[in-house]
Amino acid sequence: MARSVNKKWFIELIEASSLSCQVKIEVADALKDYPDDEPFDVVYDAVLAREAMTENEIIDLLAENFGVEKVDLESVAVPDDAIKMIPREVAQKHVALPISKSGSTLRVAFYDPTNVYAQDDLHFLTGYNVQVALAPKSLIVGAIEDYYAPQDDSEILDSPAEEMEAAFPGAMTMTDDDEDKKHQAEEDGIDIDALERSSKEAPTVRLVNLVLVDAVRRGASEIHIEPYEKQFDIRYRLDGELHAMMRPPLRLKNAIVSRIKIMAAIDIVERRKVQNGKIQSVLGKEKYVTFYVSILPVLFGEKVVLRVYDAKKALPLASDFFLAVDDMEGLKRELARPGIKGIYGPARAGKTSLLQLISSEMSATWGTQNVLAIGDVDVGGLVVGNVNCVRLDPKIGLTGARVLAEACYGQSADVIIMDGMFDSDTAKAAVDTALSGKVVILTMAAGSATEVRGVMGKLLGDDSRLDLALNLFLGVRLLRRLCPECKAPFADKEILAKSFPPTELPIVEKMRIPVGCYRCNHKGYSGQVGLCEVAKNASGQTIGASMQAKMRLLLEAGTTSLEEVVRQIPV
Repeated sequence: MARSVNKKWFIELIEASSLSCQVKIEVADALKDYPDDEPFDVVYDAVLAREAMTENEIIDLLAENFGVEKVDLESVAVPDDAIKMIPREVAQKHVALPISKSGSTLRVAFYDPTNVYAQDDLHFLTGYNVQVALAPKSLIVGAIEDYYAPQDDSEILDSPAEEMEAAFPGAMTMTDDDEDKKHQAEEDGIDIDALERSSKEAPTVRLVNLVLVDAVRRGASEIHIEPYEKQFDIRYRLDGELHAMMRPPLRLKNAIVSRIKIMAAIDIVERRKVQNGKIQSVLGKEKYVTFYVSILPVLFGEKVVLRVYDAKKALPLASDFFLAVDDMEGLKRELARPGIKGIYGPARAGKTSLLQLISSEMSATWGTQNVLAIGDVDVGGLVVGNVNCVRLDPKIGLTGARVLAEACYGQSADVIIMDGMFDSDTAKAAVDTALSGKVVILTMAAGSATEVRGVMGKLLGDDSRLDLALNLFLGVRLLRRLCPECKAPFADKEILAKSFPPTELPIVEKMRIPVGCYRCNHKGYSGQVGLCEVAKNASGQTIGASMQAKMRLLLEAGTTSLEEVVRQIPV
């Protein structure tokens, strides 16, 4: 069942079948302009478009080859309890129709028996074992339209909410209503009681739970819920880029946002201010996940971003950042020295992952020291091990400068990790703390060590002590990995010869380009690889290989593409 059906495999299947020579010739002709690795969904449509085969002929051939039952959707009556197991959007996305359930097994009609990703999604969503049946694609699409009729939209996700509610403890606990806010909401025409009721209805509960579970399942780092004038989109950030995943009915917009607010202990009455919270959940066996929630008022409602922190996710390794053993040992020696260590890179470049690697590698040293981590919203996800975390809140006096001073003197901290929230007072406190013999690790959104030095120098004015305190720079980037299943060499050698000097051609010919296939959802990339450059000073005295040298090695190995390097790293 795990075999990959592509054009090459399908042609071989046709040739070995008992179909007539005329059919075999017509199929070959219909697919002659497609590459051998063209995925089955494209092959299927191409063969039908040229009328080389009928849908029933294709399905009969696949059923016989894979030993899978063919189902006649025109004569089968699908029970409601099966339909309610899978939301309409998911059924449409995978072209899959639930047709019956028995015990712990859900029988589902597909037209592609090798679509293991769809089968895994349905198993993860429903908790049932998925039994594959085969049916023509057009009949599945038609049946989805029939069984998920528009008038039944209110039942899209109608099933006992308790099945997944246990994964989100405290989700039904709402914050205390502020009477002034409630009065203002009523003046604005907002029915708070109706909003709270709709956010607790089974379809809303199940849809929100589905999104959270599905995002974790796919390894998403963020969930974006975006309201527009005529549509309502849900997107996941996968491998650093946002991908559209779902478009729920627009009428569910307020209920979905309110549901997330309730789960994150955020006031559902307030709709005009930036709000933050978090959802802590247990998904599966001992899988602890925290979703850090940010809500921003926008023109057509409230935009929600949930950052996903999986506590059980495997910790990053030195090799994940292209750090050799000797590089890591040198870095550990530098991290043990007093002073400011600046970790820099653009947003989503891997600074938090590098902090987790550092805290893991330094666990033996830090085990005998007092370590504090200071940050704004998701400070708990910065480090691993026994590290005390402080969440900054200027409204109550917990500013970066105040906490740094207390950590240094009152708390007698040996190592202080500071994430963001930078101002002149915090910068001065960081220098004072470092020069008192402490290790201060800072993260900054900057593009180079020189920029880190410049930003801190500007914050400090003419403070000549900065160069005494700032003694290590760690630059980090995350690049998308080329999909190992479909990456390919440059096709046009003449363009290569014209674009690169002759001395570079031997290396360039080893480079690979993204193509796109079924395994990588036709994106050409799958996963990410980190790059870390360690320098002792802003002028670029590196420990180990430079960022440019590591980029060259990744390109030569075909791990990433030249396009990705140029996109991520200014040269």
